[in-house]
Amino acid sequence: MAHVRDEDVIKEFKDGNETYRAKVSTILSQAVYHAGTHYGEIATVLRQHGYKLDLDPLDVWSFAHLDN
Repeated sequence: MAHVRDEDVIKEFKDGNETYRAKVSTILSQAVYHAGTHYGEIATVLRQHGYKLDLDPLDVWSFAHLDN
């Protein structure tokens, strides 16, 4: 197994005067979770206004099968 360097796993970034360090896996997990939260919020608001939004066809597995 190849050696994994810290700079490949941990990224440093600045936000204003603050510097943050985070694992790439943490950043990706947050992005996925954050998007899922918004999908749920949108579905709830639409449902409250009488619309039905089926999110199942929008999941990553359904999207992956579009090419097959």
